[in-house]
Amino acid sequence: MKSRKTIFIMILGLTIYMILTHLPLAYTAFYHSITHTEEAVAGEISLENYRGNERILLDGQWSFYWHQLIVSDAEHNQLADFFINTPGYWSDYSLEDKRLPSEGYASYKLKVKDFSSDKPMTVYIPDFGGAYRTYIDGQLAAESGTISKNISEIDVIPNAILYPIEISNMDEHEIIIEVASKRFSGLYMTPVLRNYDLAYASENTKTHIEFMMFGMIVFAFVMMSVVYVVAFKKGRRSPWLIIMLLAVILRIMLTTSFYSNWKENVFFGLSYEDINPVMFFVSFLYKYLLIYLFQEQFNLEISRKTKQFFLAYYLGIFFIYQFVPVAFYNQYLNIAIPVASFAVETYLFWRLIRVHNRMTNGNLLSFVGVLIAFSGIVINSYYINGNIYLDLSMTFLIALTISMFIFSIVYTMHIARVYSEIALTSARYDMTKERLSMQKEYYDSVMAQVSETKRIKHDLHHFIGTIEVLIKSQKYNQIDELIQQYGKKIDEEPIEVYCEHVIANSIIGYYHLKAKEKQINLSVKTVIPPNLSIEDAELCIILGNALENAIEASEQIEDINKRWISLEANVIDGQFLIKVMNCHQNNVTVKEGKLISTKNALDHGFGLTNIRRSVDCYNGYLNITSEESTFSLMVAISVH
Repeated sequence: MKSRKTIFIMILGLTIYMILTHLPLAYTAFYHSITHTEEAVAGEISLENYRGNERILLDGQWSFYWHQLIVSDAEHNQLADFFINTPGYWSDYSLEDKRLPSEGYASYKLKVKDFSSDKPMTVYIPDFGGAYRTYIDGQLAAESGTISKNISEIDVIPNAILYPIEISNMDEHEIIIEVASKRFSGLYMTPVLRNYDLAYASENTKTHIEFMMFGMIVFAFVMMSVVYVVAFKKGRRSPWLIIMLLAVILRIMLTTSFYSNWKENVFFGLSYEDINPVMFFVSFLYKYLLIYLFQEQFNLEISRKTKQFFLAYYLGIFFIYQFVPVAFYNQYLNIAIPVASFAVETYLFWRLIRVHNRMTNGNLLSFVGVLIAFSGIVINSYYINGNIYLDLSMTFLIALTISMFIFSIVYTMHIARVYSEIALTSARYDMTKERLSMQKEYYDSVMAQVSETKRIKHDLHHFIGTIEVLIKSQKYNQIDELIQQYGKKIDEEPIEVYCEHVIANSIIGYYHLKAKEKQINLSVKTVIPPNLSIEDAELCIILGNALENAIEASEQIEDINKRWISLEANVIDGQFLIKVMNCHQNNVTVKEGKLISTKNALDHGFGLTNIRRSVDCYNGYLNITSEESTFSLMVAISVH
């Protein structure tokens, strides 16, 4: 039943994951049908339905001018080379029967008709990884990075500066975007026309939220690292989680939202396009380290050959990305490589489905966290490649923040389990020490009697010699007196053997001596086999606590003649049965087999709690009753 529930949750999670990650793609595909907005056709777009606060996506066909900066240059060819689809890559197009290279510079122009606004406007490209300048009617509306006709001087800083532009009362307006790129070949993301104040406030708020979430992720990383190093057992500690979390943080720092903040101090002032291979390498490293995360979180057994295969696989993908000509990559591999990079996730999910019957609640929670993280990664991958019109730039951070929170819960549960195991081990250690103390005290009693027996044996020949002399002297009265005196010396109570089980015998013998010291009559009837299938520690807890509680209750009776304890234990029909009865004078309330109140409830109840825990380990039965002055405890455990 549990197995079916687990597989249902996993399949449901994967289904939701697939829907959520591809829903933005479906929205983008039907964007104009859903929003009823216009699309640019042949370099023109009509915005007569603009309402003032909308975020207008300027997608469609723009006029394209290759190797021309038509605003910056005083002289340029007024005729466009062709119409180009935006978003898209110019390397997908040819000019004079020659395919355009990925690196270069160009201008895009769009005529906007039936548009008016009484508030300042701007045009910008959110999270764009190229250098650009936008103009509205010849006025600079936004700029990002450094545009140059010299390819080596192009510098990309994905952090646009916005400017407010007052819209004149003309029938037609002109939007021009000048773009320069070393790798990304054009407007692969959609330009946005928006109210300047709203755009500025939106970008500013988004930046603050992103940094706040980034701080939360770094804090969670530090805390998890400390906990992981300090609290985890030595045999279970692994450096791979720490390395993977570092890769995640580095991957975040390399996104368009954050790169400008670290460019000079961390990434040596490199252009965003120059550092892009590093981002791909970190992404592939993160994916490869997922193997170790799954191996540790879900106890998957992944062979060395499998790890070596995926290492070679991702190195191969990275080398393809790095060394294949950019134009060829943009034209033929731009979709294939990102899709191929999800091979390890597919493999790991397949492995998890196969071992679903071993999944614990903590594993399922980790599974949900992994799905959320993957959702953020997939959506971010689509977004930064311009495949999604919705502004989902924060999805990656939100998903990672939620995942880190979930993993924090999982590791807290794990730490609690570890400390529980440590506490249990400590308790067993203390119990072992107590058991050894019992055995030592019982052994000392046995050795004392053995020594006394040796002494008596040693003195026996002297006794016999004395008897012979008295007989010869016919001093019979003195013989009788001597025999009585000597008989008193050897009339020691023998050390009893209560059962064949060594540990149980030691425990019973120990508490029998304690009962004798406190003048309590302890009756023992036990038949416990030596090969009892109950761990010694658990047997010690059950017998030890039961007899200790009984002695503590009995010694409260002032009349020593009324102090008594009865212990019975035997194996009958595959059941190990223990019954301990004792006298008591305190008020005891028992309800449904549980101790509710007593004058020594704290100590007595703690002992019973330990007994119940040990009995539960074997799915056994525990019952306690109290009638007048008699307290009774019964235990039944199935044994082999």
